Amino acid sequence: MFNQTLAVAVELVPADKVRRQFGSEVDSRYLVVEVGVFPKARDPLEVRLGQFILRVNRTRNAIRASVPSAAVELTETPQPMAIELKAKCLPETSTDKPVAGYLYFPVPDKRKGDNEYELEYRAQRVSMTLPLRVGTPR
Repeated sequence: MFNQTLAVAVELVPADKVRRQFGSEVDSRYLVVEVGVFPKARDPLEVRLGQFILRVNRTRNAIRASVPSAAVELTETPQPMAIELKAKCLPETSTDKPVAGYLYFPVPDKRKGDNEYELEYRAQRVSMTLPLRVGTPR
């Protein structure tokens, strides 16, 4: 999705790819979303995790991205995995260049039902709601 100032691309990471890259512990507790933010203007754009909110089945239920280090403490994932999760996370930055990375949303009941997800992006004077579709395994 795009507007006059930026483009935002999102993709729900398939479960098998999450298991391969991050392990079954992350797959069982988190929805992983790959995000790319592409500024069009030369002015720096603030990118913050708090600008992204996951909505389940178009409800008012809002889930915020978790900080990977906090997520790892809860899941007892080994320390090397904590470093990898943080390294692959969408960077919080001020930039006029494209940035990409992963967002981790704690969704303990993601296996129950056939949920549909949307990702809301809200920043200064920008609001977008993007449908999340499962990407193709790479």
